Amino acid sequence: MKSLDGIFVLLTAALLLMAAPVCSGTVGQSRDGGGAGGARVADNAGQSSPEQSPVPESEPVDPMQAAIAALLDKEDTFRDDSHRRLLDTFALEAEEAGAAARQQLQLEVSQWETDMEAAWEDLIATYPDHSDPLLHYGNFFNNRGLEDKALEQWKKALDLNPDDPAIWNNIAGYHTHNGDIRKAFEYFEKAVSLEPAHWVYFHNFANAVFLFRRDSMDYYRLNEQQIFDKAFAIYRRAMETAPDNFELAYDVANSYYIVKPARFDKALAAWEHAFSVAASETDRQDVLIHLARWNLKAGNPQKALEIIDRVDLPEHGELRKRVKKNILRSMLKSPQ
Repeated sequence: MKSLDGIFVLLTAALLLMAAPVCSGTVGQSRDGGGAGGARVADNAGQSSPEQSPVPESEPVDPMQAAIAALLDKEDTFRDDSHRRLLDTFALEAEEAGAAARQQLQLEVSQWETDMEAAWEDLIATYPDHSDPLLHYGNFFNNRGLEDKALEQWKKALDLNPDDPAIWNNIAGYHTHNGDIRKAFEYFEKAVSLEPAHWVYFHNFANAVFLFRRDSMDYYRLNEQQIFDKAFAIYRRAMETAPDNFELAYDVANSYYIVKPARFDKALAAWEHAFSVAASETDRQDVLIHLARWNLKAGNPQKALEIIDRVDLPEHGELRKRVKKNILRSMLKSPQ
């Protein structure tokens, strides 16, 4: 049995990761998992998963897909309930009571994992010639941090269906996390060639090229500036297929912080686009903070000041104060 000290880590890995598209490091799994997100002001980046078209009522339901959907729903239900119960244990006044509740929850998680593995294996045995159960079983392991077991299932799925881009994407993600970056590039290239109309695969591919720049330079025989150009070209392919996706637009704009020398015009244009597709006032004001920063970096402190003064939500108060202080300090040094 795992020690009590590991309960929070266990539950975070086994439960919370199932709540969101997996983004372990730089790239994420697909088919119930999305791509990678940039580091946001509010630290809440993520991606939505590929949407599946609703099945018309008159169309018979595929029993295998129905069984997969039932298992995924079971995962969601268990995750939500366990997350709530975990938080409840930390609200208990008595430390001993909280520890006992967490220990009980840990036992239930372990039993649930065993039961779910058996359920997925039964489904795979029922449909031995289909790749989807293997793909999802791999995702189940990956969400728990068991990447080698995930890869084993994904390889089996690929043998059955080498034309499924989700499998190539997931294996590419595995290689980015485990050091074989050249192989990751090969697998991402295959994923986008099989499905050139889905933003998730292009997004993951661009993230890998961008973040593993030294490997990218060697693999593609390009210098760093050319690698930046290549990564942004791949990001553009993602945005062409999802022009209104805020998380994607935010991630692309956020990437300009890393590029040296700074590309002020492109960065500002990227943040303007992110602002245009933001659906909530919180997200819009988050973007305004970045626009203020970039205008200051570009030598436009007066415009930066005008922009930062539009930020008035309490959750952005401290950051707004720091950015405005930097703007005013810059204006005092170089009055306009």
